Amino acid sequence: MGRSVTAAYLREGDAARPHDLVLLIDHVDPEGQAASAMAPHRTGGRLPTFSAPLEDVLALAPLTLRTFGAPLVRITLVALASGPRTPEDERFLTTYTTPVKGTTFVQAIHVDVEQATLVSNDGASPNRIGLAHAEDPVAWITEGLGARAIAWDGPRSNEPVALFATRAIAIATFFASPLAGAALLGWNFHRTRRTAQGFVVVVTAFALTAFLLTALTPMRSNFGALPITFAGMLGLGHFNRRWFGHPARRASPLLAAALVVLLLSVVGALMAALLVRA
Repeated sequence: MGRSVTAAYLREGDAARPHDLVLLIDHVDPEGQAASAMAPHRTGGRLPTFSAPLEDVLALAPLTLRTFGAPLVRITLVALASGPRTPEDERFLTTYTTPVKGTTFVQAIHVDVEQATLVSNDGASPNRIGLAHAEDPVAWITEGLGARAIAWDGPRSNEPVALFATRAIAIATFFASPLAGAALLGWNFHRTRRTAQGFVVVVTAFALTAFLLTALTPMRSNFGALPITFAGMLGLGHFNRRWFGHPARRASPLLAAALVVLLLSVVGALMAALLVRA
C-alpha cells in the first residue's frame, strides 16, 4: 500500500470527533516534481494504482491514538487525477466505503484537478456518521484546492444517523427520570458505534442518581426529586450538545418511549429483586 500513497496526514480526535487519517494518491504529478507545499512528502517514482483490499485499509486504524473515550477512526482516501473518471476510478469510489459494523469509517474522494471538481461516496461525512462536530473532508478539499463538489451517481448511503436531540433527552429526564435521559444519551453512543461507552453512561447515571437520592434525603422532604431532575436535565443536555451537537436526523419519539419503558422496567425488576432478598 505504501508505494501507492503519495502522502498521509493524521489528526487526533476526541469524544466528539473521530481520529482522521487522510491518504493522498496523486496521479497528476506522480513523479513528485511539481513545486508545492506537499512536495517534500511526495514519492520519487510513478504510483501504482491504489488497489489495496478494504481490510488492509481498515487495518490502519489501530495505528492512530484512539482510546476508550475516543475510539472512532475515519480514513479518507483522496485520489487526484486529471480528466474524466475511468472504470478504475469508479471501482475506487465503490470499494472504499464504511463497513456496516466497527469503529472505523472509510470514505473515498476522487478529484479531477483539470476541471476542479470532486465526487465523494459520502461514506464518512459528519451527518452520515452522526458526529455533527466532526469536520468534513470534502470541505477540506473544496477550500484547499478550490474544487467544486458534484453529485455521484454510484451506490451510496446518504441517510444521516438518527439520534436523539437535546430537547428529547431533557423531556425524558423531566417526565421520567435522569435514568431515562441517560438511556437516550446512551442510545446516541450506540448509534455512533460506541455501545460500550453508552453502557458506561447509563451505569454512571444510575450510580450517581442513587447516590444523590441518598445524600439529599433531607432536601427531598421539602423539594422532592426536583433538584436531581433539573441537575440531570442540565448535565445530560450539556453532554449531548457537546458530543453530538444538533442531529441532522432525529430519532423517533416512539423509540424514545420504548427505551424509557424498557430501562425503567429493568431497574424496577432489579430493585424488586433486591427488596425480596433483603
